Amino acid sequence: MRKLNVIIISDFISLEIKTLLDQVLLEVGFSSSIEFKPYGMVVQHLVDGELCPDRWDFIIILIQIDRWLKTPISQGKTDLGQSLVLFLDALELALSRSVETHFVVFSCPPRDMFRNEVFSDATEHRLLEHLTGKTRINVLSEASLEGFARGSRAQLFSADGASDTDMIYSEWGFAALALTIGHQIRKVLRPPCKVVVVDCDNTLWKGLCGESQHVEVEEGHRVLQQALVQQSYAGKLICLCSKNNEEDVLRVFREQPEMVLRLENITAQMINWNPKTENILQLGLSLNLGLDSFLFIDDDLFECESVRLTLPEVEVLKLPEHSSAFQSVITKTSHFSQLSTTEEDRSRTEFYRGDVFRKRFLDVSSPLIEVLDLLELKVVIQPFEDCDTDRVSQLFNRTTQFNLNSSTVTLRKLKDPAFRQIIETVRVSDRFGDYGLVGAFATERDEQALCVRHLLLSCRALGRGVEKEIYRHIRLKALSLGVRSIVFDFSPTRRNAPIREFLDHLVRENRYAVSFPKADFRSGMG
Repeated sequence: MRKLNVIIISDFISLEIKTLLDQVLLEVGFSSSIEFKPYGMVVQHLVDGELCPDRWDFIIILIQIDRWLKTPISQGKTDLGQSLVLFLDALELALSRSVETHFVVFSCPPRDMFRNEVFSDATEHRLLEHLTGKTRINVLSEASLEGFARGSRAQLFSADGASDTDMIYSEWGFAALALTIGHQIRKVLRPPCKVVVVDCDNTLWKGLCGESQHVEVEEGHRVLQQALVQQSYAGKLICLCSKNNEEDVLRVFREQPEMVLRLENITAQMINWNPKTENILQLGLSLNLGLDSFLFIDDDLFECESVRLTLPEVEVLKLPEHSSAFQSVITKTSHFSQLSTTEEDRSRTEFYRGDVFRKRFLDVSSPLIEVLDLLELKVVIQPFEDCDTDRVSQLFNRTTQFNLNSSTVTLRKLKDPAFRQIIETVRVSDRFGDYGLVGAFATERDEQALCVRHLLLSCRALGRGVEKEIYRHIRLKALSLGVRSIVFDFSPTRRNAPIREFLDHLVRENRYAVSFPKADFRSGMG
């Protein structure tokens, strides 16, 4: 489980959020170490070089714009404007001192009696407008709060807050803040989705294609389709999931001239009358991808809630009832904002289409070695090069199943010449196409062994013998260096069972002996 280092700087007393945020982060898969700076000095802490931004995975900044006024509902617009400029300048300075740290700026809700709607709401709007979309800055406001009904706003605040304005929130209020911050952190750290599963009727078009020969593509549907096409070009796998007769859906794609999304953009389709949860599970199996890399889009509340409850790993996007509101929802969806793409991203859709033909070979009863011969599989292992940086960074951040351990490797570390010297990359191709750069590993020699520090292989290359080719390469390297054993820095996680099974397989072949408690896997080279 990854441990996050978090520091909180705040306009008000916020120590009570610690236990609650610890719990929320644990629930979404992270342990945490949370520290606090003295409250009421946000700008000073951001300017102070002692904050050392890159010590922290996240810097949480809790502000109350109304507290920037010298007295409740007094003072003028100029004071708030100056305070905003000072805060933004300090934030930019702290951001410039860091490379990896994420900042979460939360404009927290004020108690009604201390609220100056004319000045503070306008200032918050300027704050959100200025920071939204900036790299490594995440902005939250009262509209982002989770965990309480809008009609119970008063429950957010402590009973004695009127007399002691530094102690603002109730336990309920701190729970709402913690839940919102924790889920924002999860969104930041969760890898971008790889698969977009989309409904058809009243989602891609208006109307029911099974009941009408003509459906209508309104502007909102066109915006959604354009977004899906762009995601397809960026390497996302677009899949259809619709309760319909397949021919009715395909007819719309073939005959409706207003369709922007075309069948060539679609990787797979599950068009039948089965529950959509079952169809999504089947898509995960056929694509060999974890459900936590799936985004499901539908206009139907029942279908969305069914997926949320039954398949909690899947991200769900519920579309509004009217397509005129689609664009606003799509714009705010982080999964549709691809920060960067690599050549492997752009070729992913073609790879999975080709995989349909590969499976025809892999499903036959011939021994695997004969199947791989039929596929004409080629594995190329070579030293790390500058052009590999972005793709290898993706592998470290996204690969969870065939991953030796969960050690974090940042872009800064990938640019370290000493680390680059120990990395090798794996490229694969076959008769149906190029898989691209699908793996990486790092090895170092110590006095008695060759140590494998990292080993990653994309799930799309699993089950094709690539793992064994990597092992043969590592073994030959050990022999050439004159060492008689290989040590894998293996650390179990919730997701890396495939690599554990691979190492167990080597154990059963008497190539490896296992020693605990470090769970090292040692390979005898005799």
